Amino acid sequence: MVDETKFHSEDYREVLEFYEQFKNREELITWMKNRPITDIKIKESEKGDSEVVVVIPSINEEYQRRALTVFNGLKIIFVISGGKYFNYARSVNAGVKYALEKFSPSWIVVSNDDVYKVDESKVLVDELSTLNRKDVELVYADKGKYHSYKMYLFRIADYFPEMMVKFGKITRNHVIVVQGEVYARFWKKFDTPYLAMMESQLGPLRGPLKRIIGEEITSFYNVGSFFVIPKSFAEKGEVLDPTFINSHEDVWLSLSVKKREFIRYKIREDFGGTLGWSPARFARVFCNEVYLSYLIATRFRE
Repeated sequence: MVDETKFHSEDYREVLEFYEQFKNREELITWMKNRPITDIKIKESEKGDSEVVVVIPSINEEYQRRALTVFNGLKIIFVISGGKYFNYARSVNAGVKYALEKFSPSWIVVSNDDVYKVDESKVLVDELSTLNRKDVELVYADKGKYHSYKMYLFRIADYFPEMMVKFGKITRNHVIVVQGEVYARFWKKFDTPYLAMMESQLGPLRGPLKRIIGEEITSFYNVGSFFVIPKSFAEKGEVLDPTFINSHEDVWLSLSVKKREFIRYKIREDFGGTLGWSPARFARVFCNEVYLSYLIATRFRE
């Protein structure tokens, strides 16, 4: 029986201790797949056109009010769920399923709740109207800091986790320190050789210096906090893999979908507005990196 107490701790060192109770990657992924499911409720906006429907997982009423102005004129589905068993992917999938069954829209927007308006909703609708829904599976907004941003996938060198810890301490970046510590301690035990990094995270390791990290497998754009899918793609089943626990589900979607398009629609967002930005959160993220490595090893094709 897995004791989850330390997984939910706000002391990242206790989160790292949580991983000690698993013998291997398979045991950890089995735990991820069998976690309890929390309740989900749906709330619709009163008004809005349903040709393009927006799905937003949110428990924050202030963010919900703001989203009504960001996506003014569109039907919005708020997926309300929270607590320690909140699962972003499961909430998105529930909202997408509801949208399909009730409105059958041409396009479904999936957005975080911590967004701010830049362009009007009409720009989004007009841009989507230029696309052939048969030729696209995943639509990106204009490039932003936390959406539609470039990432690199590496097979890390043996020495790199320890280097991350040292670099994080020098730059006083606690996220890099925690990520380095958890990789140094567990990446071999859980067979997790792959690391997905935002271009903005590379710091001085850009260009040829990326080789210090390890072997570059591929580069790609990650949808992050905002993306759009056509009805035909939504009807295929789960849009996001609910095995992931509130991180990296977007990375896997971006890696695995091949028919991608960008549109000229701008939006901006907070970082960690709902889930926070603590060292403990990034220690919890490691289980998702384990699962991502498993998927890359078994299913990924460039």
